[in-house]
Amino acid sequence: MNFDRHLVDELRALAGAGERPCALAGVVLHRLQLGAGAGRLQVVAYFQEAFALSLQDAMRVGAAPIFPGENRPTSDIDAEMLPLLEATRDLWQGL
Repeated sequence: MNFDRHLVDELRALAGAGERPCALAGVVLHRLQLGAGAGRLQVVAYFQEAFALSLQDAMRVGAAPIFPGENRPTSDIDAEMLPLLEATRDLWQGL
């Protein structure tokens, strides 16, 4: 997959400034002009690329309520994802 480097950098900057993971998923959909139904895999891939996450960890954002069929609260997804982003911060911040 070819990643938009500007989008990867934007995600890192926003996360570094405290933006929540579910909001970052929305940024990916918006920038790539994708609907939520078609964009779940791209969001997961961008999370892997931007934040040095394993596929298993990045897939957690795919359960965000912005995607069809998902109904867990945004706060739950963010609470799961924030420690994962923090754990890899040294790998992605400042790149």
